[in-house]
Amino acid sequence: MEKFTKEQLIERAKSVIHLAARHPESHTARLDAAINETALAALTAKPFMYVIEDCDGMAYFAEHCVSSNPAHLSDELQTADDESGEGAKVIPLYRLPEVD
Repeated sequence: MEKFTKEQLIERAKSVIHLAARHPESHTARLDAAINETALAALTAKPFMYVIEDCDGMAYFAEHCVSSNPAHLSDELQTADDESGEGAKVIPLYRLPEVD
């Protein structure tokens, strides 16, 4: 399977959207554009917030376990590691775009 970087995927989505705009009569082009617009939105989204995931891949719940800045979770991350074992990490959460 071929691997792509995030930047390559963004450029590919933009080129398909541009191509579809040049051929608006094509049902396939419009469908490709819609799919690639969704992909582009996902690839360029900014995290809504950051949370802590424990070493088992489960959400870690504590008093300060979410933040808009991942650096603010460093103390709680250490506590999560101490309680659930090594491997807790901060992960980004994204909000789905609103659909018209």
